[in-house]
Amino acid sequence: MLINNLNPLRVYIGSSLNMGRRFKEYYLLTLGLRKVKSISEKEIANTKPNHWSVIILSFNLPILTLIEEQFAIFIWQPTINRTRKVLLNFNVDKIQYIKSAINLAMLYRKDFPKESIQYIQFKKMSAQLKFKLKAIELKPSIVGNIGMPVFLYNYNNNELILIYNSIKAALQGLQISYDILMKHINQNLIFNEDYIISLFPLKKDIIKNYNKKPLIKKGMQTYINLLDSFGNIVHSFDSLRIMAKFFNMELKTLRLMIEKNKTFKGYTVFTLPKSRSLPVYVYDAKTLKQLNSYVSINETIKSVPIKFYTLKNCIEFRVEHKGFLFSHSDNDKF
Repeated sequence: MLINNLNPLRVYIGSSLNMGRRFKEYYLLTLGLRKVKSISEKEIANTKPNHWSVIILSFNLPILTLIEEQFAIFIWQPTINRTRKVLLNFNVDKIQYIKSAINLAMLYRKDFPKESIQYIQFKKMSAQLKFKLKAIELKPSIVGNIGMPVFLYNYNNNELILIYNSIKAALQGLQISYDILMKHINQNLIFNEDYIISLFPLKKDIIKNYNKKPLIKKGMQTYINLLDSFGNIVHSFDSLRIMAKFFNMELKTLRLMIEKNKTFKGYTVFTLPKSRSLPVYVYDAKTLKQLNSYVSINETIKSVPIKFYTLKNCIEFRVEHKGFLFSHSDNDKF
């Protein structure tokens, strides 16, 4: 735990396999001799070494330390940490260590109310560890780093079917090539009519945006979303150009990074096609009360008895048509 002596409310909690190396990195940050790579490092870089106090919360096996780190974050609620959820990014094949981690996660889970964020997180951790344990017991040859799991969902009911502990295990289980796997992941495609493949957990509102054929064509405008490892949207941009400007990067460099890895600064990149059609809002001409809304002009003329060009003129010149007013704004005062 790091505590800023100048502002004790600024606290960071983390873990490391090599404490000496980590402290050396922090020291170099304060001297301006190391490139900043995270929000916490940015704050450290703007201070001096004696501005910080260090508290060692635990010395333990790496896998157990990650569980304890998660518990400490929930208890002390550090203000510098970018996220409150710890990733189980480890590579261990000793059954007794994994069983100990499962027991510890289940023990900490009892300290929080059911359905709370904390309870659910420890439940997810124990589930990941149990899957890792099962993979070792059933098929040791395909056990890899659980830091790159592959999630398989049922597209029709949004339910998680299986978590492969590695890309290699997914290729063996699905009997497909690496290129086909990555095509479905990167282009947000439905696999074999019924399945969704992902490198991170997906929420229902994300799953429904998958398609049988690629929606995003060359030149099409898209929304760019950056998601954390739990599928939460951390940043959202209206275009790749705006994203490049936000991160102070060249557009070409950013595009190549995303096309190659489908990730950026530790986030998963999820793109959605941007509709060029504006929504249409229908108002009562007398009361100006909004009556209905449609996603586009084409959808409007399917439901409202009005012709295409008549509707466009009503919107452009703000004229009434058979007791209705039309607008692209959901709060038009006319």
